[in-house]
Amino acid sequence: MSAPTARRELALVDLLNRLTFIQTAKGYNTDAGENLFIFEDCVVGEDDPLGIQVEVGPDSPVMSGRRIRAEVPIQIQALVYAPAFDTIPARIHALESLIADIKRAVEIDEGQKADLQHGLDGTHARGLRRGVTVPLKREPGSQFYGAAVEYIATIDEAWGEP
Repeated sequence: MSAPTARRELALVDLLNRLTFIQTAKGYNTDAGENLFIFEDCVVGEDDPLGIQVEVGPDSPVMSGRRIRAEVPIQIQALVYAPAFDTIPARIHALESLIADIKRAVEIDEGQKADLQHGLDGTHARGLRRGVTVPLKREPGSQFYGAAVEYIATIDEAWGEP
């Protein structure tokens, strides 16, 4: 596979790389970075009770001459397999620990050990901001629960130059 060239792709690859740092061996609360999914459903269970699923929403481009600035909503879902944790406080702790890990991994580039002015590769300067954190809807009888942390990436392009 060739190296990413489009700004949107650069931003998504950078985001995913940051999320893979979520490992206890690297000082995080969980190892959920080893169970990371994008463009498909995350699988959590007895062997991997925590996981991360990344959902990329539709962008909202605004044009000014040849320049296009698009905001891309990205939802990072923290997923927990409930039976792996025997009490409600343990389940809450697992979920909140994973949410904290996601925020830390996304907001501080561990590879660089620095806050990169709230950006990702390929984004506008200060082109990443955090949105809301919301619980995910849980179906009756479901063994899974979770929450989602929303980020908005701002990507600048020129017409015909993604």
